[in-house]
Amino acid sequence: MSDSQGIDDGNDRAGILQPTAFPFALPRMGLRDHVQDLFPSRLQASQLWQSFVQNHDSMHKVLHIPTTQIAVFTWLEKPRDVPGDMSCLLFAIYFSALTSLWPDEVSTIMGRNKAEALGMTKLGFEMSLARANIMEKPSITGLQGISIFLQSMRAHRNSRSDWVFLGLALRAAQSIGLHRDAANFPQLSPFNVEMRRRLWWHLYSHDCRAAEDHGFAAETSSDYGSDVQLPLHVDDAVLDPAMTELPAPQQQFTGMTHPLVMIQSAQALRQLSHAIHTPKEPRATAVTTTDINTAAGEMARQEVIDDLARRVGQLLGYCNPVIPIQRAILLSGKIVLRKRAFVSRVQLLSSYPSSSQQQPPQGSSFPDQATLMEESLAAACDILETGNEYYRDEMLRSYVWFAESYPQYHLLLYVLWHLGVRPVGPNTARAWAAVEAAFDQEAMRIVRQGGTAPAASWPSGPKWAIFYKLKEKAAKVRPPLVDGAAAGSHITVKEAMGQDNEGGRGAAQAGHAEEFTGESPQSGNPDTGFLEWDSELGDWNALLTDFNAQEFDL
Repeated sequence: MSDSQGIDDGNDRAGILQPTAFPFALPRMGLRDHVQDLFPSRLQASQLWQSFVQNHDSMHKVLHIPTTQIAVFTWLEKPRDVPGDMSCLLFAIYFSALTSLWPDEVSTIMGRNKAEALGMTKLGFEMSLARANIMEKPSITGLQGISIFLQSMRAHRNSRSDWVFLGLALRAAQSIGLHRDAANFPQLSPFNVEMRRRLWWHLYSHDCRAAEDHGFAAETSSDYGSDVQLPLHVDDAVLDPAMTELPAPQQQFTGMTHPLVMIQSAQALRQLSHAIHTPKEPRATAVTTTDINTAAGEMARQEVIDDLARRVGQLLGYCNPVIPIQRAILLSGKIVLRKRAFVSRVQLLSSYPSSSQQQPPQGSSFPDQATLMEESLAAACDILETGNEYYRDEMLRSYVWFAESYPQYHLLLYVLWHLGVRPVGPNTARAWAAVEAAFDQEAMRIVRQGGTAPAASWPSGPKWAIFYKLKEKAAKVRPPLVDGAAAGSHITVKEAMGQDNEGGRGAAQAGHAEEFTGESPQSGNPDTGFLEWDSELGDWNALLTDFNAQEFDL
């Protein structure tokens, strides 16, 4: 199989995987008739709307369902008269619903395969954007459509073009003052104040997570000079366009429970980035794990984690695990908390150079480096295993799309890297099981989103191509028997990756893949195995090119 064949997700999905056509890339003349031809039938649209409300709305809430439902069914009766921004929202809703459904469900509703239905709906969305001239005349309705569409696109791909498009949406939102708290504008009704807050914070939290996925520190994703208050923890039922004041937050599960969890996580991501990457003391000399645990950076990090756990824990306390949607949200919240703690801890450890000769003081309660590394592997496996519940629990079938939208790149990268540099240990078998499950889930995602089985066995894009290469390298140093093996067998990074010193220096000079050499102090400590995540995940395409240049052949 050639490289081009391997990385392709299949011809049926070519239209879906193509970068979104930006609004200014399409002519606006004559689009009304073309868009009308792409609308589903009224019965199909009604079924897709119900699927959206059930599967998507409470996970990422930007709409007020009672009022939006009236608008949806009103325009179903007269599709030729649908305004451009409303057409954008309708197609985004249809696309989101199709994304959440399984292929057999799509065939039953639409009478065509999932890839065709998604491609038709995506084209309708793009043409609606152009027709609405959304960048010159942004509206709340149009931006709601963009936010829903881009959120759903995460389940199909995680491309740079979608992140760029999200940046355009944020600038469009700024242009209509969405980054300013709506309470500053007395002419706005309390209802509109709340809807603007929901939309802004959804865009903000999505931008923070997208920046993280592309390897950028959260602090590079600007606050845009925002002073917007958080949306209320209330159900749609207590909001009404005619109300004269906003209600008090509800002390129970609401449709805003999970969105607020995601918002709190995004805020913590920025705070953690500042705590970790702001120097608190000189780091030129070697330190022990005791020093790291007592450093100002660790104390600041732990303070953010504790505060996040308190705020998110209060929200998750409203969830009843018997109810599927609330069980899905509980899982998401647990993953968010554990991932923030794990990644920030590894980032902090990787920023401290240390010596393999140094040990904690005698009688110290702090673990040695080998123990610390093994504990990190166990924590990463624990988070990946928690995410597997979306796939194992049949009651969460409608929310698999959410797990597909939030792949745990950092955790999988860490586990694969650990297996390459320390192939024997008490958690080795568990780690390999987590890796195999992650690859199986990626294969399922491709098929579930309209791809074909042969393509599902191959990496889908630069991120998974890198994971595939790391998996191959780890497999080469994997002992035939790992269960119960001692943790003391340790090889260097260079030995695991088959590089000599000259090759390592070449990679470091190229500016990528430094973690595999240990030559640069910025690439992480080869004795602990902690990566400098922020610098190494910056450009997956460039990293893949460096892999190929060093003859890490597919």
